Amino acid sequence: MAPYNAEGRRLAGIDNEWIENLEVIEQSRGRTPIVHWFNPNEELAMAAAGKHGQLGFQAKKGQQLLESDLEMLPMAWARRDDVVLVRQMPPREHLVRLKRWGFTLPEFVVIGDDEGLRERKIGGLQPWAWGPVASELMRRYAPSVPAVADRQWREPVPVELFSKLSGVKLADSMGETLGDFYGRWCETVDEVKQAVMDEMEQSGDVLMKAALSSAGRGHCKILQGQGWDERTLGWVKNVIDSQGGLVVEPWLDRVLDFSAQYEVTQNGVKFVGMTRVVNDAAGRYLGTFVNARWARGLDAELARFLFEKSQVMKIYRDELPQRIEQMVDKQFRGNFGIDAMVHLTPDGYRLRKVVEVNPRMTMGRVALELHKKSQPGKAGFFEIVRKEAVGNLDEWLASLAPVDSEQWLSEGSYTLNDPHSAQKFIAVWHVRSKATDLVEMFDSE
Repeated sequence: MAPYNAEGRRLAGIDNEWIENLEVIEQSRGRTPIVHWFNPNEELAMAAAGKHGQLGFQAKKGQQLLESDLEMLPMAWARRDDVVLVRQMPPREHLVRLKRWGFTLPEFVVIGDDEGLRERKIGGLQPWAWGPVASELMRRYAPSVPAVADRQWREPVPVELFSKLSGVKLADSMGETLGDFYGRWCETVDEVKQAVMDEMEQSGDVLMKAALSSAGRGHCKILQGQGWDERTLGWVKNVIDSQGGLVVEPWLDRVLDFSAQYEVTQNGVKFVGMTRVVNDAAGRYLGTFVNARWARGLDAELARFLFEKSQVMKIYRDELPQRIEQMVDKQFRGNFGIDAMVHLTPDGYRLRKVVEVNPRMTMGRVALELHKKSQPGKAGFFEIVRKEAVGNLDEWLASLAPVDSEQWLSEGSYTLNDPHSAQKFIAVWHVRSKATDLVEMFDSE
């Protein structure tokens, strides 16, 4: 495709504002678009509804801001002819900046101003997650999707698939057991208390995870020797009552967090790739490293444990696709992620094959898709930065590695959403020549 000729249009006497608008306006000119939507709070909505089917979920302010600030995120995996639904049109200045950096932009359509989209032929529907909110919104576009399309409108994914119980079942099907550093599913307070007691006797501190929780949220840690206070007991009762159960597992000495990403299509489950995940001490998500060889830069002993002793690629590339296909229903389409980890025991490294399953788009998949848009041979790091943590915004933006707009996603740092209009969260994609450069950058923050 020929580069956009802004100067030629100026010489022709076209207004500058019209030229900039024209530069960022995209609409499908051939391939029917897939309609994407960033809805990261679906699991929270499911948790609020719980086993009693209560409606009227209202996300907390921080959760709402994550959804609104990062609503452009599907541009990471959407194609040029696709549509990304937004609540507010991204600032034109930022779209121009992205375009000049080398991003191929999809078409952005404001929800509520989508009459034209409903009248067009649509190639498929792909929200971040197929929950009750997404199903209700996407219903309006269903008549425009041909019956032969792979990504049809669908009812919400069964809540059981989002539950931590699905991870326990998957681990069990792979030969992992309770005594093998895996969690126990509990549906009563007495079961929880017994499981906590057992785990403390075996390994010490204990972690409890609500059935519907993600990114390290919805967790509760109990230290060895710590009694049951009213707050902890109240949390357990509330989770069981609203979500049907929780997982009790030992608090493990994490060495490495990683994820495996898959794509579920009408032709089966395709392995997409692996990423290294960065979590904080509480297990909350901080960022994702991506490289052509995902484990490059690891300690030699750890690498040997993964690839020689554990045969990690055989597990995630060859074995897991079949097991995922058995887990999902016939209507499921889209990304499916598996979180895993290596932890340290008195006997050395141990692989925990499944920490949890994510039947939706994930930040790991976002990072993999951004890596595809980057210059070959480069390493990448995706992170979500809190705006208040950067201090002076203009100084922070100036401190980012310079970006050469003539080289497509070459070495540099790119803000996916507009930092000035973001209220709380900024998504940043860093590209460097070596993975070690990214690690050093992250460690210095």
